[in-house]
Amino acid sequence: MAHDSGAVEPARQHLDEALTLAERSDDRQLVAQVHAGLSHLANHCGDPHRALFHARHGLEHLRQAPSHGRLHARLLAMQARGFAIAGQPVEATRVLSDAETSLHRPVAMASEWLSPFDATSFAIEAARCLLRIGDLSESQRQLQAALAASPVDRVRSRALAQLMLVRVLLGRAQIDEACAVTHVVLNEIASLGSGVIIDQLRHASVLFASHAKACAGVPPLLDRLRDTIRERSWIGAVGALKAGAASDGQLG
Repeated sequence: MAHDSGAVEPARQHLDEALTLAERSDDRQLVAQVHAGLSHLANHCGDPHRALFHARHGLEHLRQAPSHGRLHARLLAMQARGFAIAGQPVEATRVLSDAETSLHRPVAMASEWLSPFDATSFAIEAARCLLRIGDLSESQRQLQAALAASPVDRVRSRALAQLMLVRVLLGRAQIDEACAVTHVVLNEIASLGSGVIIDQLRHASVLFASHAKACAGVPPLLDRLRDTIRERSWIGAVGALKAGAASDGQLG
């Protein structure tokens, strides 16, 4: 929740504390999952060194636990993203392929504390990685597969996938299609408060701006994006408030 509201430092503090508690529990799968969360946060912040560090340590802990294909796939996906951000596309592609294989491996035993990670989750992570290394065609395929399989009630994950698809479509000069997907997102997130989504909308606005003169559908979309971002400006303020409270020792 802290991460989603834009409060990165409190999010990291919560995960660091969770890692300490998980290590005391001697639940290796849980330890591995917290490392996956820390790796995800580092990737989001553009820190491949820290992302790869946590992915590697998560995989080391998982080797000492009962096999769990989906958790293994999640950690490998985080590692692939770290390689992609670090500018190592060959390693990223190789590890992403291993992650997809692991996704279908059996689960010998599962900790009761693990978060779900399914084929849709993997497709979204794979698309993030592929988009970073410039493979727009495969990224689009993964995103469309994820959206086709994702339940409509998973509003946040669908919005993230759709906004990544917008970036891919713009990269492939499919402007009208990108506009249509963005309008769908804006319709679906009416009741959603997410700092991460708002950041993605801001990024989409920047990308669309360069097409305003060439495509008649872009200017009204930019107006709608601007209104939506302004209406949700309170989300960033909440994130800043949480960050300030954490620095004063008021948040765990």
